[in-house]
Amino acid sequence: MNTRPNQLWCREEWNFSECPSDQLRWCDVYEHAREDLRLIEEVEAMRCSGHWSQAMLDRFIDSRYASMGQMLFTLFPEFPVTPFLRLDAALRQQRCHQLNAHRSDLLVQFASVKPVRP
Repeated sequence: MNTRPNQLWCREEWNFSECPSDQLRWCDVYEHAREDLRLIEEVEAMRCSGHWSQAMLDRFIDSRYASMGQMLFTLFPEFPVTPFLRLDAALRQQRCHQLNAHRSDLLVQFASVKPVRP
């Protein structure tokens, strides 16, 4: 959905072929989020107030996804103005490394949880 009808999309907003593979997940999430006006408003409100609203947290499937969302929008203060692939490459790599490490930690925690049997 083009929320900016009077503007042409720049190549970096839709062509991720130049995106390093370890950043591709975050590039996709970031660019899709830039088209979600409600999400943009929630991120701006969080930045102003310093905390996430319950409405925002409720948009995530569970607390693991919420923590990833919080980390993504905290690490990328350029959101939503700057396309992901226009961010400084070294800074983008560092931030994506942090996100990937956090995601790996969450996956390990999830895998180590014993299922509850009735």
